[in-house]
Amino acid sequence: MYIFAVVRDLYVMAIIMFSYGVMAVCINVPSTTLIQESVPYELQGRVFGTQQLLQNFAQLIGMGIVALIAEYVLPMYVLLGSSGILTITIIIGLIYSGKKGLMGSDYPEESLSDKLMKEKTESTQLSEVPTIHSLES
Repeated sequence: MYIFAVVRDLYVMAIIMFSYGVMAVCINVPSTTLIQESVPYELQGRVFGTQQLLQNFAQLIGMGIVALIAEYVLPMYVLLGSSGILTITIIIGLIYSGKKGLMGSDYPEESLSDKLMKEKTESTQLSEVPTIHSLES
């Protein structure tokens, strides 16, 4: 968003908006999957409906606040200020997620030696399969 605040080139703005769209998908898909995994099927409609209601309400409030501020301040400064607030929010979220252990893998970690041993035993087992020629002799 910092670049979006200071750049005035149409193509750069288009690239930034495209990247925002890609990032939105990367955020929405895991959160939707998490809700589907953790909420019973019968309640998912209520959860998704409430989530979308709150998101749309927050967007309306944000647009209203930005519209009021933009009357008195240049939009560039509004974008820079909101970028700063977004950066602080992301950093706090990363710290909180790290402390709560929310950023770890969902699968138990295997050490490299465990993975290599597993691959070695699998390849050994596959190579020891009797063939027709070995059964005849």
